[in-house]
Amino acid sequence: MQDLLFKALDILDREIGQEGLRLSLVICGAFAIHLQGFDRIEQTQDIDSINPISDELHAIITRVGLQLGLSERWLNDQASDISLPSDALKRTLRIKKWNNIDAEVLGRIDLIALKSAAFYSRGSYTLKDWEDLELLKPTSAEIEFAISYMREHSAPDRSVPLKFHKEFEEVLNELRKLAK
Repeated sequence: MQDLLFKALDILDREIGQEGLRLSLVICGAFAIHLQGFDRIEQTQDIDSINPISDELHAIITRVGLQLGLSERWLNDQASDISLPSDALKRTLRIKKWNNIDAEVLGRIDLIALKSAAFYSRGSYTLKDWEDLELLKPTSAEIEFAISYMREHSAPDRSVPLKFHKEFEEVLNELRKLAK
């Protein structure tokens, strides 16, 4: 599937170039993990970007996706409203593969923080975030960075019942067990 997503990006790069357009992406999520050199057992079906994508570009993205049998949201900006760890945009890795797509991938420590927060927020609905964290084999320092980020952005409000605070702390303790 990753090969098909790269092919879609290659076609998109060509098509937006013909239209005189440019696209800026900061890639996060499962595809970012792949770009960091890790192969997931369950291959991702899409590319998540934290940059908002214009309607004009969405139309071209949809068209490319339909040509290749991908979802119309194969490249999306669903993550454009998440709060990033401090200085995350200073730690991105540039991908120099396309002429009309300026692509960067979030740094490893930031992916670990976001995957940790996603694991907490999705709860028992899915294990994919936990599996991604296991794949990344975070260090103790990376887990503590993620926990600090989660305390700032994901911790339950003081007004919620105590059981939610206990559940939050239990998740943080489970994350600590992942540290290598």
